[in-house]
Parts: sequence; C-alpha cells; structure tokens
Amino acid sequence: MKVTEKCDIYSFGVVLLELLTGRRPIQAIEEGGDLVTWVKEVRQSTPITEILDKRMELSDTVRVAEMELMLKVALFCTDNSPVSRPTMRQVVRMLLEISRLKPRDSFMLSPQMSEA
Repeated sequence: MKVTEKCDIYSFGVVLLELLTGRRPIQAIEEGGDLVTWVKEVRQSTPITEILDKRMELSDTVRVAEMELMLKVALFCTDNSPVSRPTMRQVVRMLLEISRLKPRDSFMLSPQMSEA
C-alpha cells in the first residue's frame, strides 16, 4: 500500500460519514463493525433518516436531501478501488454544488461533474 491522495480522500469520506451518522468509524460487530461497510450495507434497505444522526433536525426534507447527497459524496470517497475515488478537487466541486441547491433542484451527483 502506498500513501497517496486517494488515501486522504478515503479518510475524508470516513470523517464525513462520522459527521452524518453520529457513529464512530469502528464499532462493535453487533453494532455494524466498521462504519463504511455498515453504511454501504444498510443504505440499500434503510430510509436515509434511519442512517443519519438522530441529533440532527430531520424534519426539513430539503436538509435531509442535502445530507443524502453528502452521504453519496462520502461513499464516492470510500470506494473500495482507489482509482475510482474522486480527486479532492472533484469533492470540493460536489460539495459546492450541494450548497448551491435550491429545494426544487434535482440531479444525480457524480464525481464526473463539470470541470468548470
């Protein structure tokens, strides 16, 4: 294993998951084990509001939608393949795009967003 920017991207994704879920990166096995694996597994069958930290205000649907997009960014960053992870420049663009969203806006977040 080499230490590269992609390792930093993975770490950033883990921190983002910690902030969104309110969970530690490593938990007891009965609580899901490592955070990245837990989120990837439960995301398929669990409503987003059950994944997000219960201490956050989750009644605002726009806020929940923004957090769901942030969760997608975190999952891009923690992709199993370092080559598939976005660059930090792409991550920043995705985060800026999320911050600019209006309630009616809808888009599929991807690391290949415009390079503008």
